[in-house]
Amino acid sequence: MACNFWQSTHKREMDRINSDDFRSKYEKMVEREVQDHQIAQNGARLLPMYLTQIIFKCASRLDLRVQVAATASVFMKRYFLRCGLSSCNPRSVAPACLLLACKVEEYPERYAVGRKEKENMRDCVARCWNETVEHDSVWRDFRVSAAELMGIEFVIVDVMCDSMQVFHPYAALTALLEDAGQQDLLDTAWSCVNDAYVSDVVLLWPPHIVAVACVSIAAIVKGVDLRQWQASLNCDTQQVGKVMMEILESQSMLGEGFSSEVKQIMVSCDKHFR
Repeated sequence: MACNFWQSTHKREMDRINSDDFRSKYEKMVEREVQDHQIAQNGARLLPMYLTQIIFKCASRLDLRVQVAATASVFMKRYFLRCGLSSCNPRSVAPACLLLACKVEEYPERYAVGRKEKENMRDCVARCWNETVEHDSVWRDFRVSAAELMGIEFVIVDVMCDSMQVFHPYAALTALLEDAGQQDLLDTAWSCVNDAYVSDVVLLWPPHIVAVACVSIAAIVKGVDLRQWQASLNCDTQQVGKVMMEILESQSMLGEGFSSEVKQIMVSCDKHFR
């Protein structure tokens, strides 16, 4: 596996997603899903945001490292970008991506705190996912099974076998804060990186750009002046600004009305998969 982002399949996938050809094909796919399958128009944007939140909640319940949840959210979004919301039930795709991320990140089963005795990781993820969404107002009464996750996992691997690498901003974040001498910003900046996975910036921009953007947001929140340090960085400030705006915009979309919109999207998906 490549240890250099610039030579990785992550970089190649990022370039593909950013290409005009891909954007044109993706827009046509979303239009077909709206017309042929009655998937809500805003589903392609809002449903992955909601499912990312559930992935992080379930991972926390399992006491998984945050990187496992982050990898799972990237897998899920890459799958939806390639196949849309109508190919496999999104309710099953999200937990299947979490299961796959546990394997890709080589997360030992014995360290999953939520795991019962003699329970394999597939059964554990299915059970904890159902427990996580049990009282969620959007999810309703749908439950995933371990057998279903196994089947969906094979589909995801088949679709994304050429883009399984994921580079995260977390390592760059800690290095940047150390360079700036602002380790006190770590908790705020780390939370900002987690928030970034709700948006699409992790798919569209290199991880170090996302990390700089999150440090910048944390500095603004905490009232720390980092302008001199930011000027010394060898990175595109316009890119950083765009990432900051996208992260903040995605967080603003999670406010009042978000749950009701996602409910409507879920209803349209459920009708399609009945």
